Amino acid sequence: MSKQGYGYLGINILRFVGPGAVNRGKNGELKSISWGDVIHPRNSSQKEKDAIRSFFKESEGVPMSLQSRAWGLWIATELINRGIPKEKADKFAKEIMDNFLDHNKAKAQEKKDAAEKKKKDAIASGKEIKEKKEKNPLYSETVRLFPEEKAQLELAIEGLANGTIKDPKDINFNHMGYAADILFHGTMRPVSRLGAVSVGHAFGVNVMASEDDYFVAKDDLRNEPWYQENPESSAHMGTTNISAPLMYNYIEVNKDLLIKNLNGNVQEANKLIGLLVEAACKNGARSSSTGGAQTHTYASCAIVEKMTGCPRSLGVAFERPASTIDEAVNRIRSFREALNKAYAETVPCKEFFFYTNESGKMVTSPDTINELIEFAKS
Repeated sequence: MSKQGYGYLGINILRFVGPGAVNRGKNGELKSISWGDVIHPRNSSQKEKDAIRSFFKESEGVPMSLQSRAWGLWIATELINRGIPKEKADKFAKEIMDNFLDHNKAKAQEKKDAAEKKKKDAIASGKEIKEKKEKNPLYSETVRLFPEEKAQLELAIEGLANGTIKDPKDINFNHMGYAADILFHGTMRPVSRLGAVSVGHAFGVNVMASEDDYFVAKDDLRNEPWYQENPESSAHMGTTNISAPLMYNYIEVNKDLLIKNLNGNVQEANKLIGLLVEAACKNGARSSSTGGAQTHTYASCAIVEKMTGCPRSLGVAFERPASTIDEAVNRIRSFREALNKAYAETVPCKEFFFYTNESGKMVTSPDTINELIEFAKS
């Protein structure tokens, strides 16, 4: 529960996705989730967050983090480019990253000790040991940096190159800065920063339905007289699993925490919230089709609620599947009214929707996305 006056924002989105491969699992199959006796399509929260992040990266005046697992390699390369011998540059880069990511030292040692123990146990039991290829020490786990942190690394590189810095271990890094995605989703390194925005796994409000899409690549030389294979054959034939679901997603904003992350800047918090609502409506996770463009659709329905108490999702509205956008929009609106009545709550809300009803008539909400955004920001 929020202890201050701003509370939480709940953003509920309904968006058609497809046809295409919405989100694949490790075996290449479409991701899904079982709810009761129904299997629904699913998009991972990570894919939804990546879509929001890409929208923010294209927005003017919004600093974003830089993420990579190769910061050590970048540092070494920059040092080499400034005349430092490779062996020394690699050593400096490793020491800088150990200093910069000092929270990883204990974790790395734990992994090393566990691997050694596993190896000893295997030898003791007579199992065959497969030697793993040694990892490049200049690679790490994926790390997101504030732009200000990258600037500090650049200064450290210059200092080591011109000799004003002798030992990377002596560098004191300030792990503060401003990047919208870190303020939203947080970071566990090296100073813990709680994220103010939670993005749920999106799921299809309809029953999981998919089919195999067979595709071929034409062989332009197949009619040549020297062609050995069947001239009617293709250069390549493959198959991929596709679907076209109507997805529901829930995004929660702890506005008090967002303002705290922005050092009390309410105006900047409102700006970011407005962009977040716009991103959720316009740039949700896309499906992809083999050889074709990604399907890019806007949300058919968005409901934003303001809560001073506990936040709430409206996803339970789809315990029973909905087969059309018409049915889904009316279902979530009715569920919201029932929820208010059951809990004797009056939750401020603004809704935006458009869809074609059973008669083929286009139905639109009185408010547009602009009113929705202004409501969220206020």
